[in-house]
Amino acid sequence: MAIFGKGDSPAEVLKRLEARGWRDGAEKRSLLQALDAGGAVPTDSLVRLLGTGDSDVVRYAVERIGQARDPRAVDLLMRAIAKAPQGRKRAYTDALRALPSEALLSRLGPMAAARDAAQRALACDLLAGVPEWSQHLDIVKRLLRDEEAGVRARAVRLLGQGVALENVRSILRELLQASDDIVRHGAIEALARDPDLEIVEDFFDRLPDEPAAIQNVMVQGMAKLVRGTDSAASRVMEQVMPLLAADDEGIRMAAASLLGAVPDTCHVLRRFLQYAKGLAFWLRERSFKSIAQGTKGLGSAMLQLLHDDDPDVVSGVLVMAGESADISLLDGLIEFLERSELDWWVRLTAIETIHNFRDARVAPALRALLDDDELRTAAMACLAERRDASALPRVIEFFSHERRGLRMAAIQAAQHYEDPRFLGPLEMAALRDEDDEVRSLATEVLDGYGSEGVATAASIREQRRKQNAALLGNIELEMESDLVD
Repeated sequence: MAIFGKGDSPAEVLKRLEARGWRDGAEKRSLLQALDAGGAVPTDSLVRLLGTGDSDVVRYAVERIGQARDPRAVDLLMRAIAKAPQGRKRAYTDALRALPSEALLSRLGPMAAARDAAQRALACDLLAGVPEWSQHLDIVKRLLRDEEAGVRARAVRLLGQGVALENVRSILRELLQASDDIVRHGAIEALARDPDLEIVEDFFDRLPDEPAAIQNVMVQGMAKLVRGTDSAASRVMEQVMPLLAADDEGIRMAAASLLGAVPDTCHVLRRFLQYAKGLAFWLRERSFKSIAQGTKGLGSAMLQLLHDDDPDVVSGVLVMAGESADISLLDGLIEFLERSELDWWVRLTAIETIHNFRDARVAPALRALLDDDELRTAAMACLAERRDASALPRVIEFFSHERRGLRMAAIQAAQHYEDPRFLGPLEMAALRDEDDEVRSLATEVLDGYGSEGVATAASIREQRRKQNAALLGNIELEMESDLVD
């Protein structure tokens, strides 16, 4: 055949291709066409073409090797791949994969048991290209036990490709208990991509012991289930409830994030709040905090549950709302606080909740409660911590209230203000209040009001000392008089 004005034999064409002896792409294509027209090409020659590194030539050689069905092809390719530089091995692997499955399968078992780790890794890669690889899991199982981490990683990735196949899936579930992190994590990642209810208990059993990155993979997998059917969501949530109170913060946050994936967040949140009744107070508070900080999109559900018939549910929502610091909840919380028909202790929790928000709407809502007999003490304490100047006159009024507890609360509130307008009322309380404990507290608070307060407190203490001394003297005189008589 004449090419470029010269009669080139197939052997000469092969030689030029092996040497990359073409000037441009057009000449390379002409050489390949000439080789194609020349009839059969020896398999060993085609194997040498794989070493050129040229994508067109390699693709041609792979296709011709696959078509030739030469029984010697496996051995020729195996010898060539062992000598090839790392960057060129892919071409020989592709050629092996192009061979009929039966030609490869007879060799993969021995390769998987070879001393050379590269051979064992290649066995796994080649098996992945066999359509019926899942029928030869004995080879994969051998590779899962390989001493080389890279080989084990390849094997578990191969299983992950068949996660939808029941025989493969059952192996992956068994591997969730593997002591080898590489194998176990690979199995987790595969099952998380295609989760079913069978993995739920195993995932939750493993969750506390896995690193954060794998925990995240597991949570994302279970979130897919939660967003599916109601039965799946219910089963996952049954496992989530206890983990929301777990010792490990990462576990609590992982469990909390699943709540945000549930279609009916309100229903599930209510279930947890009722479940939490049986928890110790500190566990309940810890779990509430995790939910508030780790679950997205809870605002609407929390506002809805503020109107629940169960006061324990309502108080739990209030605590969560405070932990979340979600400003979108504030108007709803203030409206809730205005509902006088509610139990006082529930409204008290609401006061503590809105006090967590640093927003201009909070102080007016608290000042409105200074006329509420049940809540004014708590409202005054919060206003004092906020140093709300508008509440100051009302706080001073309470210095002379008939209820001792309210007078005490007003004096305690004065500690936060350190406003000179309190000096006079504090001095009057320290000198004239009918209750000794109130007088003592007012004197102590005066010590925190600068030099003037300290001097006033010292003067009051001196007056008391003199009064006590005089009283003691009178008592002694009376006792002496009784002895004379």
